[in-house]
Amino acid sequence: MKIEETDERELVKQLLRGSRRSLRMYYTRYSPRLLAFIGSRVQSGEDAEEILHDTLLSALDSLAIFTGRSSLF
Repeated sequence: MKIEETDERELVKQLLRGSRRSLRMYYTRYSPRLLAFIGSRVQSGEDAEEILHDTLLSALDSLAIFTGRSSLF
């Protein structure tokens, strides 16, 4: 399954099942935009990367309560 072909609801279901492939999709889909956003507000590239990883992990921890009424990003 290609990244573009997986909608957010399906991606969330797969992530909750522990799929490593969906974790790669999640990271590939959301990290560039999120890093650009963080980078526009943080001076250090290292800090931006750390914030990115912390943010993505925090979002993963909250997936169980995601209802799909909004987008992941």
